[in-house]
Amino acid sequence: MSQTGKCAPSRFGLIEALSNPMLINPEVYMETIKILQKLIFGLTFCVMSGHAISKSEASISNKWQFSLSPLPHLSKWGNVMRHNKLFINLSESCEGSMGVFFGSKNREKLIQAEGKMLPFQFTVSLFEHTEVIQTESEVIYVLTDYLDGEETDFVMSVLLFTAFDNVNDLRPLSSYQMTTFNLTAEDNEIYDSPNENWDLDGFETALNNASDWCWEKQKRNFKHKGTETMNYVSL
Repeated sequence: MSQTGKCAPSRFGLIEALSNPMLINPEVYMETIKILQKLIFGLTFCVMSGHAISKSEASISNKWQFSLSPLPHLSKWGNVMRHNKLFINLSESCEGSMGVFFGSKNREKLIQAEGKMLPFQFTVSLFEHTEVIQTESEVIYVLTDYLDGEETDFVMSVLLFTAFDNVNDLRPLSSYQMTTFNLTAEDNEIYDSPNENWDLDGFETALNNASDWCWEKQKRNFKHKGTETMNYVSL
């Protein structure tokens, strides 16, 4: 799969600084942590975008799914444009990072926007009530082919949105089937179809599967650490 930009670049001295926080002041240290989290998120999406969306996958039932391929994540296709996809990447401790594959037929303008901060309205709505989650996002990178490695009449941008300590923080939303996540691009010269939304159809089941996976991973890690401790003590 070709893409116009590379995955998140490395930053010299980043890991070294994090390994010895006494070398930098607290403000710089926290900013460095944020940079590292962003790089990890970007690299995760590089892996996920390399897992090309097939035409058969794009035709399946549009419900929330939990999958381990290529990395643990929850996802759902858009209700407006089927190629738009909302992702929640998961760690083994169920920490989550949310992002979107968001397409446009304005190929050149979107390609030129790669690496730039753009204004968006990313919200969650229930009936008449809407909460703003985020008002801008960097275009992390742009994919120029998307379906089965074939070039399409649109290009896909990868957008970075919110992160949270545990994906179960979203569980209260699953009680209300009318809840939607909504994305609006403020620049319709870049995004020809600037509005997208995702309902929560199948979200509770997918979330339960994700939580079960996290719990099993944590139990195995705890058991492994316990075994290592016992082996060390026996020495």
